Amino acid sequence: MPRKRTRKIDKTTGASAPRMALGSVPNTSGVGSGDENGRRKRKLDVTVVTHKSALDVNNDPSDADDDETEPLDYSTHFSKFPPDTQWCRGCNDSSETPKVTCDDCKHISPNWSRFICPPCEHSSKGAPDIKLSEFVYHGFYDSNGAPIPKVLLEIRNRQFTWFKPLKLERLAIVQLQVAGIAQDLEIPYQIAVLKASAYASGVVSVSEVLGHQLRSPETDNPDLPCCPQPLLISKIAFDLATEDGVSEYGREMVNLRHAINSMGITRVVFFVVSHSDPETGDLHFAPGGAGAERLEIVMKALFSPATTEWLRPKETYLFTLVCGSKPITADGYRHLQTYVTSRFFENIFLFPTNNLQPLELTSFITNLLDHVLFRHEPIGTMIPVVLKELSTLGLHTRILHLGLRTDSRGRWISYADRYVWTQRTRRPWGLDAPAFCPQCNTIKSFRGVERLEGPDGKLVVQFKCHGANCRAAVTVPLTSAEYKLVRGPREPCGGWQQHDFQWNEELLGRF
Repeated sequence: MPRKRTRKIDKTTGASAPRMALGSVPNTSGVGSGDENGRRKRKLDVTVVTHKSALDVNNDPSDADDDETEPLDYSTHFSKFPPDTQWCRGCNDSSETPKVTCDDCKHISPNWSRFICPPCEHSSKGAPDIKLSEFVYHGFYDSNGAPIPKVLLEIRNRQFTWFKPLKLERLAIVQLQVAGIAQDLEIPYQIAVLKASAYASGVVSVSEVLGHQLRSPETDNPDLPCCPQPLLISKIAFDLATEDGVSEYGREMVNLRHAINSMGITRVVFFVVSHSDPETGDLHFAPGGAGAERLEIVMKALFSPATTEWLRPKETYLFTLVCGSKPITADGYRHLQTYVTSRFFENIFLFPTNNLQPLELTSFITNLLDHVLFRHEPIGTMIPVVLKELSTLGLHTRILHLGLRTDSRGRWISYADRYVWTQRTRRPWGLDAPAFCPQCNTIKSFRGVERLEGPDGKLVVQFKCHGANCRAAVTVPLTSAEYKLVRGPREPCGGWQQHDFQWNEELLGRF
């Protein structure tokens, strides 16, 4: 039997890379910036922008005439629903359902009537101006549209029969990833796209929007918030080691901006995926560990001044998924804070842990986006709700959230919250219990733990070894930001806690 051919896949979460200036590697004939280790050229998402237009942001490539391509229309060729379709979590089929559940006769499919769920009926009657106490719910209607008064519907579960209506808006989901990255690092982006597509009227790419000059359809009634809207997706691989690679990435970002503008999208989610050097924490900006630089340098290259200014009026989210060492430094943290205070990104999520596995973050990211983008729940309120069932994620990483909120004077101010998983014995006060005692050579022997006041008046957590004839103790000082944390629940599933984050090298070492 012939030997099965296998392909070697890079599964490492980080590797050493020399610190070097972006675009400093000479261009090699036949090997462009899209080459992955010189073997094959990377296929672009779209190549309709020339080098000249990459320098001119106002030069929209969609204005060019294309006589060879048959003109396509979004509503006709890409949308799954008519423009006035209403999407409802109660009935899922534009306000009407052919089957209802009765407490007596179970499932019935009456041909002589139609049923409208409570939220759909409420919204169809000028919902915002009608108080719930004045709203008369009929539910069943005859073929002429008149309510049937003698048919009663028992509402037994409020959670599934009366809820906050969805508000669907146009959305773009973009992943910026270092070229040659393993496919498993794309899972959070792919799942986020799949979940968002369930709410979308259609899914389009940058090349489709620019190639066919697509535009989002306008609805006749602007007061219908549940109409499915377009979803634009884009995945851009970057190799910034050469000048050609920098220019190529710039062209793709110009294309992205033009496509989002063309579709009238104001909500954008970005994923930035890369590796980091295990010693310096520098971000890889080229495949195969060819080069790395500090986080703030790479982020400035990924988000140019033209891009950040373009993002300012939009609702934006940034998830940084960096495998390897902890990439955040004091300068990098201040740079990301500037993104928030300047309103380039309203929310930034960091997962600064060693050997991060983006797969572990999939449930958190996708569920959070579902609550925030489609149900319009406050992001600060929904983070603890989403994390409640994700104890496994808590063992893998802590979470840092940078966001904006208004103060007592109505001014926008930035804030940072750290989310940490705690458990009474395994991670008391958010600290990992020592796994090994070097004095008595015993594993998992630090079962005694308490929080004390140190000689300087600051709080410390002391772990005591319970090994045979061993009195070893490990003392960990707490930062002032960690004082509000409690020890944690006894249950094995533990619980998440949150505290304000201020830059502290000692605290960062415990991420």
